[in-house]
Amino acid sequence: MHDLLRRYGKGLTTVFIGLTFFWLAILVILPDFTMLESSFRPYLPVVDIGGPKDVYSFNNYLQILGNEVPFNIFGIIEVMFPARLKVFVLTIFYSGVVTFITFLMAYPLAYYLAKVASPKSLATLFLLLFVPLWVSEVLRSFAWYIILTLKGPLNAVLMTLGIISKEIRWIDGYSPVIVVLVYTYVLFMLFPLYNAMQ
Repeated sequence: MHDLLRRYGKGLTTVFIGLTFFWLAILVILPDFTMLESSFRPYLPVVDIGGPKDVYSFNNYLQILGNEVPFNIFGIIEVMFPARLKVFVLTIFYSGVVTFITFLMAYPLAYYLAKVASPKSLATLFLLLFVPLWVSEVLRSFAWYIILTLKGPLNAVLMTLGIISKEIRWIDGYSPVIVVLVYTYVLFMLFPLYNAMQ
């Protein structure tokens, strides 16, 4: 704060703080409170909002514990578990898996860029890393769909090399989600690691 006052004076510092407060209050805090308030109200058609049916309750939160479905824990134990909690647990688990795989892929690359690569080649290497970010997220997902299909190029290459004897259905389950998320977030893991090593 003292550096801001010294560098820009009271007027510009007040403008910076005011704009930051405005951004936080209007674009972050207020929508969060609006969502919190809406979570205690039923989902109603627009004509019923504000009417006698529009009352505050914990019904939306109690629905989290309904709709029990079978849930396999590591393929060993099958228990009945609320469907929404199952989705929450699987989201946390697979986000941890994606984070771990992304770290395993990004750490050696960050080390190479920070400690091994020559300074002359860094600009070219960073350009090669940034090119995939210039492509639309939808286009990248569609490209991965084509790569992972039953008759796609991944199965063709693996069969040509003799690694597999028949096609594998890569699209089943959560594996394509993990592949695409790792591909999407590996650079977001790489650059902080590179900055820390540098």
